[in-house]
Amino acid sequence: MKMKKILLIIECAICTMIYGCANDKVTYEGYVRDAETGEPLNEATITFLTKEEKDAVTVQTNLDGYYKIVFPYLDSIVNIGYSRNPYQSILKETKITRKEYENTKGNIKSPDVMLNIRYSPNLVHYRGRVIDSSNQKPIPGVQVGISGAIVCTTTKAGKYILEFYIGKTKQKISFQKEGYATIEHDTILQPLGEIMMVPDIVMQKIKK
Repeated sequence: MKMKKILLIIECAICTMIYGCANDKVTYEGYVRDAETGEPLNEATITFLTKEEKDAVTVQTNLDGYYKIVFPYLDSIVNIGYSRNPYQSILKETKITRKEYENTKGNIKSPDVMLNIRYSPNLVHYRGRVIDSSNQKPIPGVQVGISGAIVCTTTKAGKYILEFYIGKTKQKISFQKEGYATIEHDTILQPLGEIMMVPDIVMQKIKK
């Protein structure tokens, strides 16, 4: 009986060395940016998956492009995915060794993740900025919609980028944020495969 207890203790110790304790957590944090401009990207989705694609954990970046995701420590390869329309998604294979985990106390800082726009001959991208009429400063958090459906919000720099597929030549784009008058803007799209750099959208505060 005593020998069985000793063997059980040894087995538990080995499992802890290989897989970590069940309560061990990793805090994985960093920033997501536009590869072309270097500016932070809000609303980027970060997803943690094990190699077997189990126990998914998902968070989104804030206006500073910052994210923090917490997941169980595993001394094995895990996948961390980064996605945001209309950018190319990235899937990174990461392994946090036991030594790295102990040295950092489970707080891992990732290098900045740079996302590139998803180019295609069947797409056209519409890129612009929203500013305040009173001071010409960028307005973050403006909801940008296409034909009434919200598709994104502006970044900290007041910028947005939209993606249109083949056959779409004319679009109604809306810009709305609490405290400002909503703007609806008709646009004629350029040839497919292009990036349209459009004039600033100027929003006016509603007088109280």
